[in-house]
Amino acid sequence: MTKPLLIIDFGEESLHAGVFFIKKITPGEFFSAPIDGDINKALASVLHDIREKGYKEFLRVMVGIPAGKMSMRVIALPFYDKKKVEEVLPFEVVDLLPEKLDDVLIEAIPMGGKKILAVSVEKEVIQYYLNLLRNAGVDPSWLGSAVFFKNRLLNDIPDHGGVIALVDKESIVVLKDGEPYLFKELKNELDLRFAMANLYEEGIEIQKTYYLGNTSNEQKAILDKENVSLSLLKHNWGQILDIHPERAGVIALFVHFQ
Repeated sequence: MTKPLLIIDFGEESLHAGVFFIKKITPGEFFSAPIDGDINKALASVLHDIREKGYKEFLRVMVGIPAGKMSMRVIALPFYDKKKVEEVLPFEVVDLLPEKLDDVLIEAIPMGGKKILAVSVEKEVIQYYLNLLRNAGVDPSWLGSAVFFKNRLLNDIPDHGGVIALVDKESIVVLKDGEPYLFKELKNELDLRFAMANLYEEGIEIQKTYYLGNTSNEQKAILDKENVSLSLLKHNWGQILDIHPERAGVIALFVHFQ
């Protein structure tokens, strides 16, 4: 029997997981639990429910952690050669990091206009989640943040060109001509207002905003653009996924890693 993928996405307030079979017509199964100050209990509850459904072994296990655990800086470079970027990135961001360079892991994400999003996370944070998972009997194949893959939820949108945005409860992702332009965690409406102000200063105007779940009146006032509800995602092998707002991170990781 083909082993499924297990996707686990840690939020600030709740934990969500999904079990998927690659390129199958049947949708994945989803599981969730509130964290309520006890992340070990939430993880144990979700894993118990998954195992009760008969899922014991997995092809791969992908794990998302909150974007708020990471630091992000946009850097302009005159080139994007992966090897060169890896060589110069530590020197470009060393003065911007709140931690010592030896205490963090740094990853470069290419953006539009020869820009690089430098993402750093403390090694202690990574070790914390690895210990948490391994103590629960889970050995992850990959660990990062789902926010950097939410742009994949817009891949099959007909008007993929121009400047479009995806907004959910936790983040805003902006694409310009199909390329990532902005990833930002949203803790409140002020964060969204700040992101929109920065885009305005850079001369970037969002033509259409897709949202997951119900936008608040404050968000609608800030966005001030045509808002389209995005609830179903159809893939080229016929699978249709219901994008519940709180499943966005799980589905984004599945779309990327399947």
